[in-house]
Amino acid sequence: MSDAAPATPTPAPRAPGPRHRRRTRVLADRGLLGHRTVRAAAGTPRTVFPLDPASLTEYAQGRIVDVRERTA
Repeated sequence: MSDAAPATPTPAPRAPGPRHRRRTRVLADRGLLGHRTVRAAAGTPRTVFPLDPASLTEYAQGRIVDVRERTA
């Protein structure tokens, strides 16, 4: 994914985050659906992969909401 590096200001985390004892709430901004492809990371800077926003949201068991603040 050589095209991901210039668009990403910092590398993806090198190690997975801690596991949670309870299910975490995943919110996906509605604006993601306006993109054909988004990038997801799998634990290292070299494991960034493309997928469609709907699949990412479904896989993460996320809920589509308005997260970002709208500007005039």
